[in-house]
Amino acid sequence: MIAALLLGMLSLTPGCIGVDSQHPLSDPADAVLDTRLNGQWVQTEEKVTIRYQVKAAGGEAPKGLHRMTMTIDKDTASTYFFVTQLGEHRYINMANFETDDAPEKWDPAKVTYYSIFGYELVNENEITLQPLNEKFFEKLVENGELKKRVDKVDLEQLTIDIEPNKDDDSASDPSFELTSDSKTLAKVFTNHAKELWQGKTLRVTRAGTQSAGK
Repeated sequence: MIAALLLGMLSLTPGCIGVDSQHPLSDPADAVLDTRLNGQWVQTEEKVTIRYQVKAAGGEAPKGLHRMTMTIDKDTASTYFFVTQLGEHRYINMANFETDDAPEKWDPAKVTYYSIFGYELVNENEITLQPLNEKFFEKLVENGELKKRVDKVDLEQLTIDIEPNKDDDSASDPSFELTSDSKTLAKVFTNHAKELWQGKTLRVTRAGTQSAGK
């Protein structure tokens, strides 16, 4: 899926850049296009170059919907995303589908889940992606502020899989997916705006600028 490919491109483990959710932070029909994100962008992580092409989805899609194509070497994937602003923070709601190529026409019924993470436009030529702290969201689930999907698993196999990492505080649940509705998500994100972040950022620069790819 698109999130797995993106996360692989970023040399991150699944879940580290954001949190997965059955619902976005807001209704895509109400989204406002952030035209500053449109264009060609470049990111380099661990000597791997990732290229992004972002544009308005157009057609019959909601006016605030972006379409994004990502390329690394010969691998290409496409998706849709839209922006939610809560207070001073902006978040990307990235749609994930069954395949790495998003449908040509936007259809929310075909979205399997959303990956949510923060971003900030440093200037017209630089964006920082702001990973969310999944461990903090797990605590929010534990205290009842949010809900997550519960899968049936083989407990014996699960024990084998996670035992080597039991002391690794950075390890995340590979099946972690929030199920709370958009209104609840937005409320929690607003109430805990200062606690959601990992404290690190990922730098993306506009293609053709002096700093692109460095």
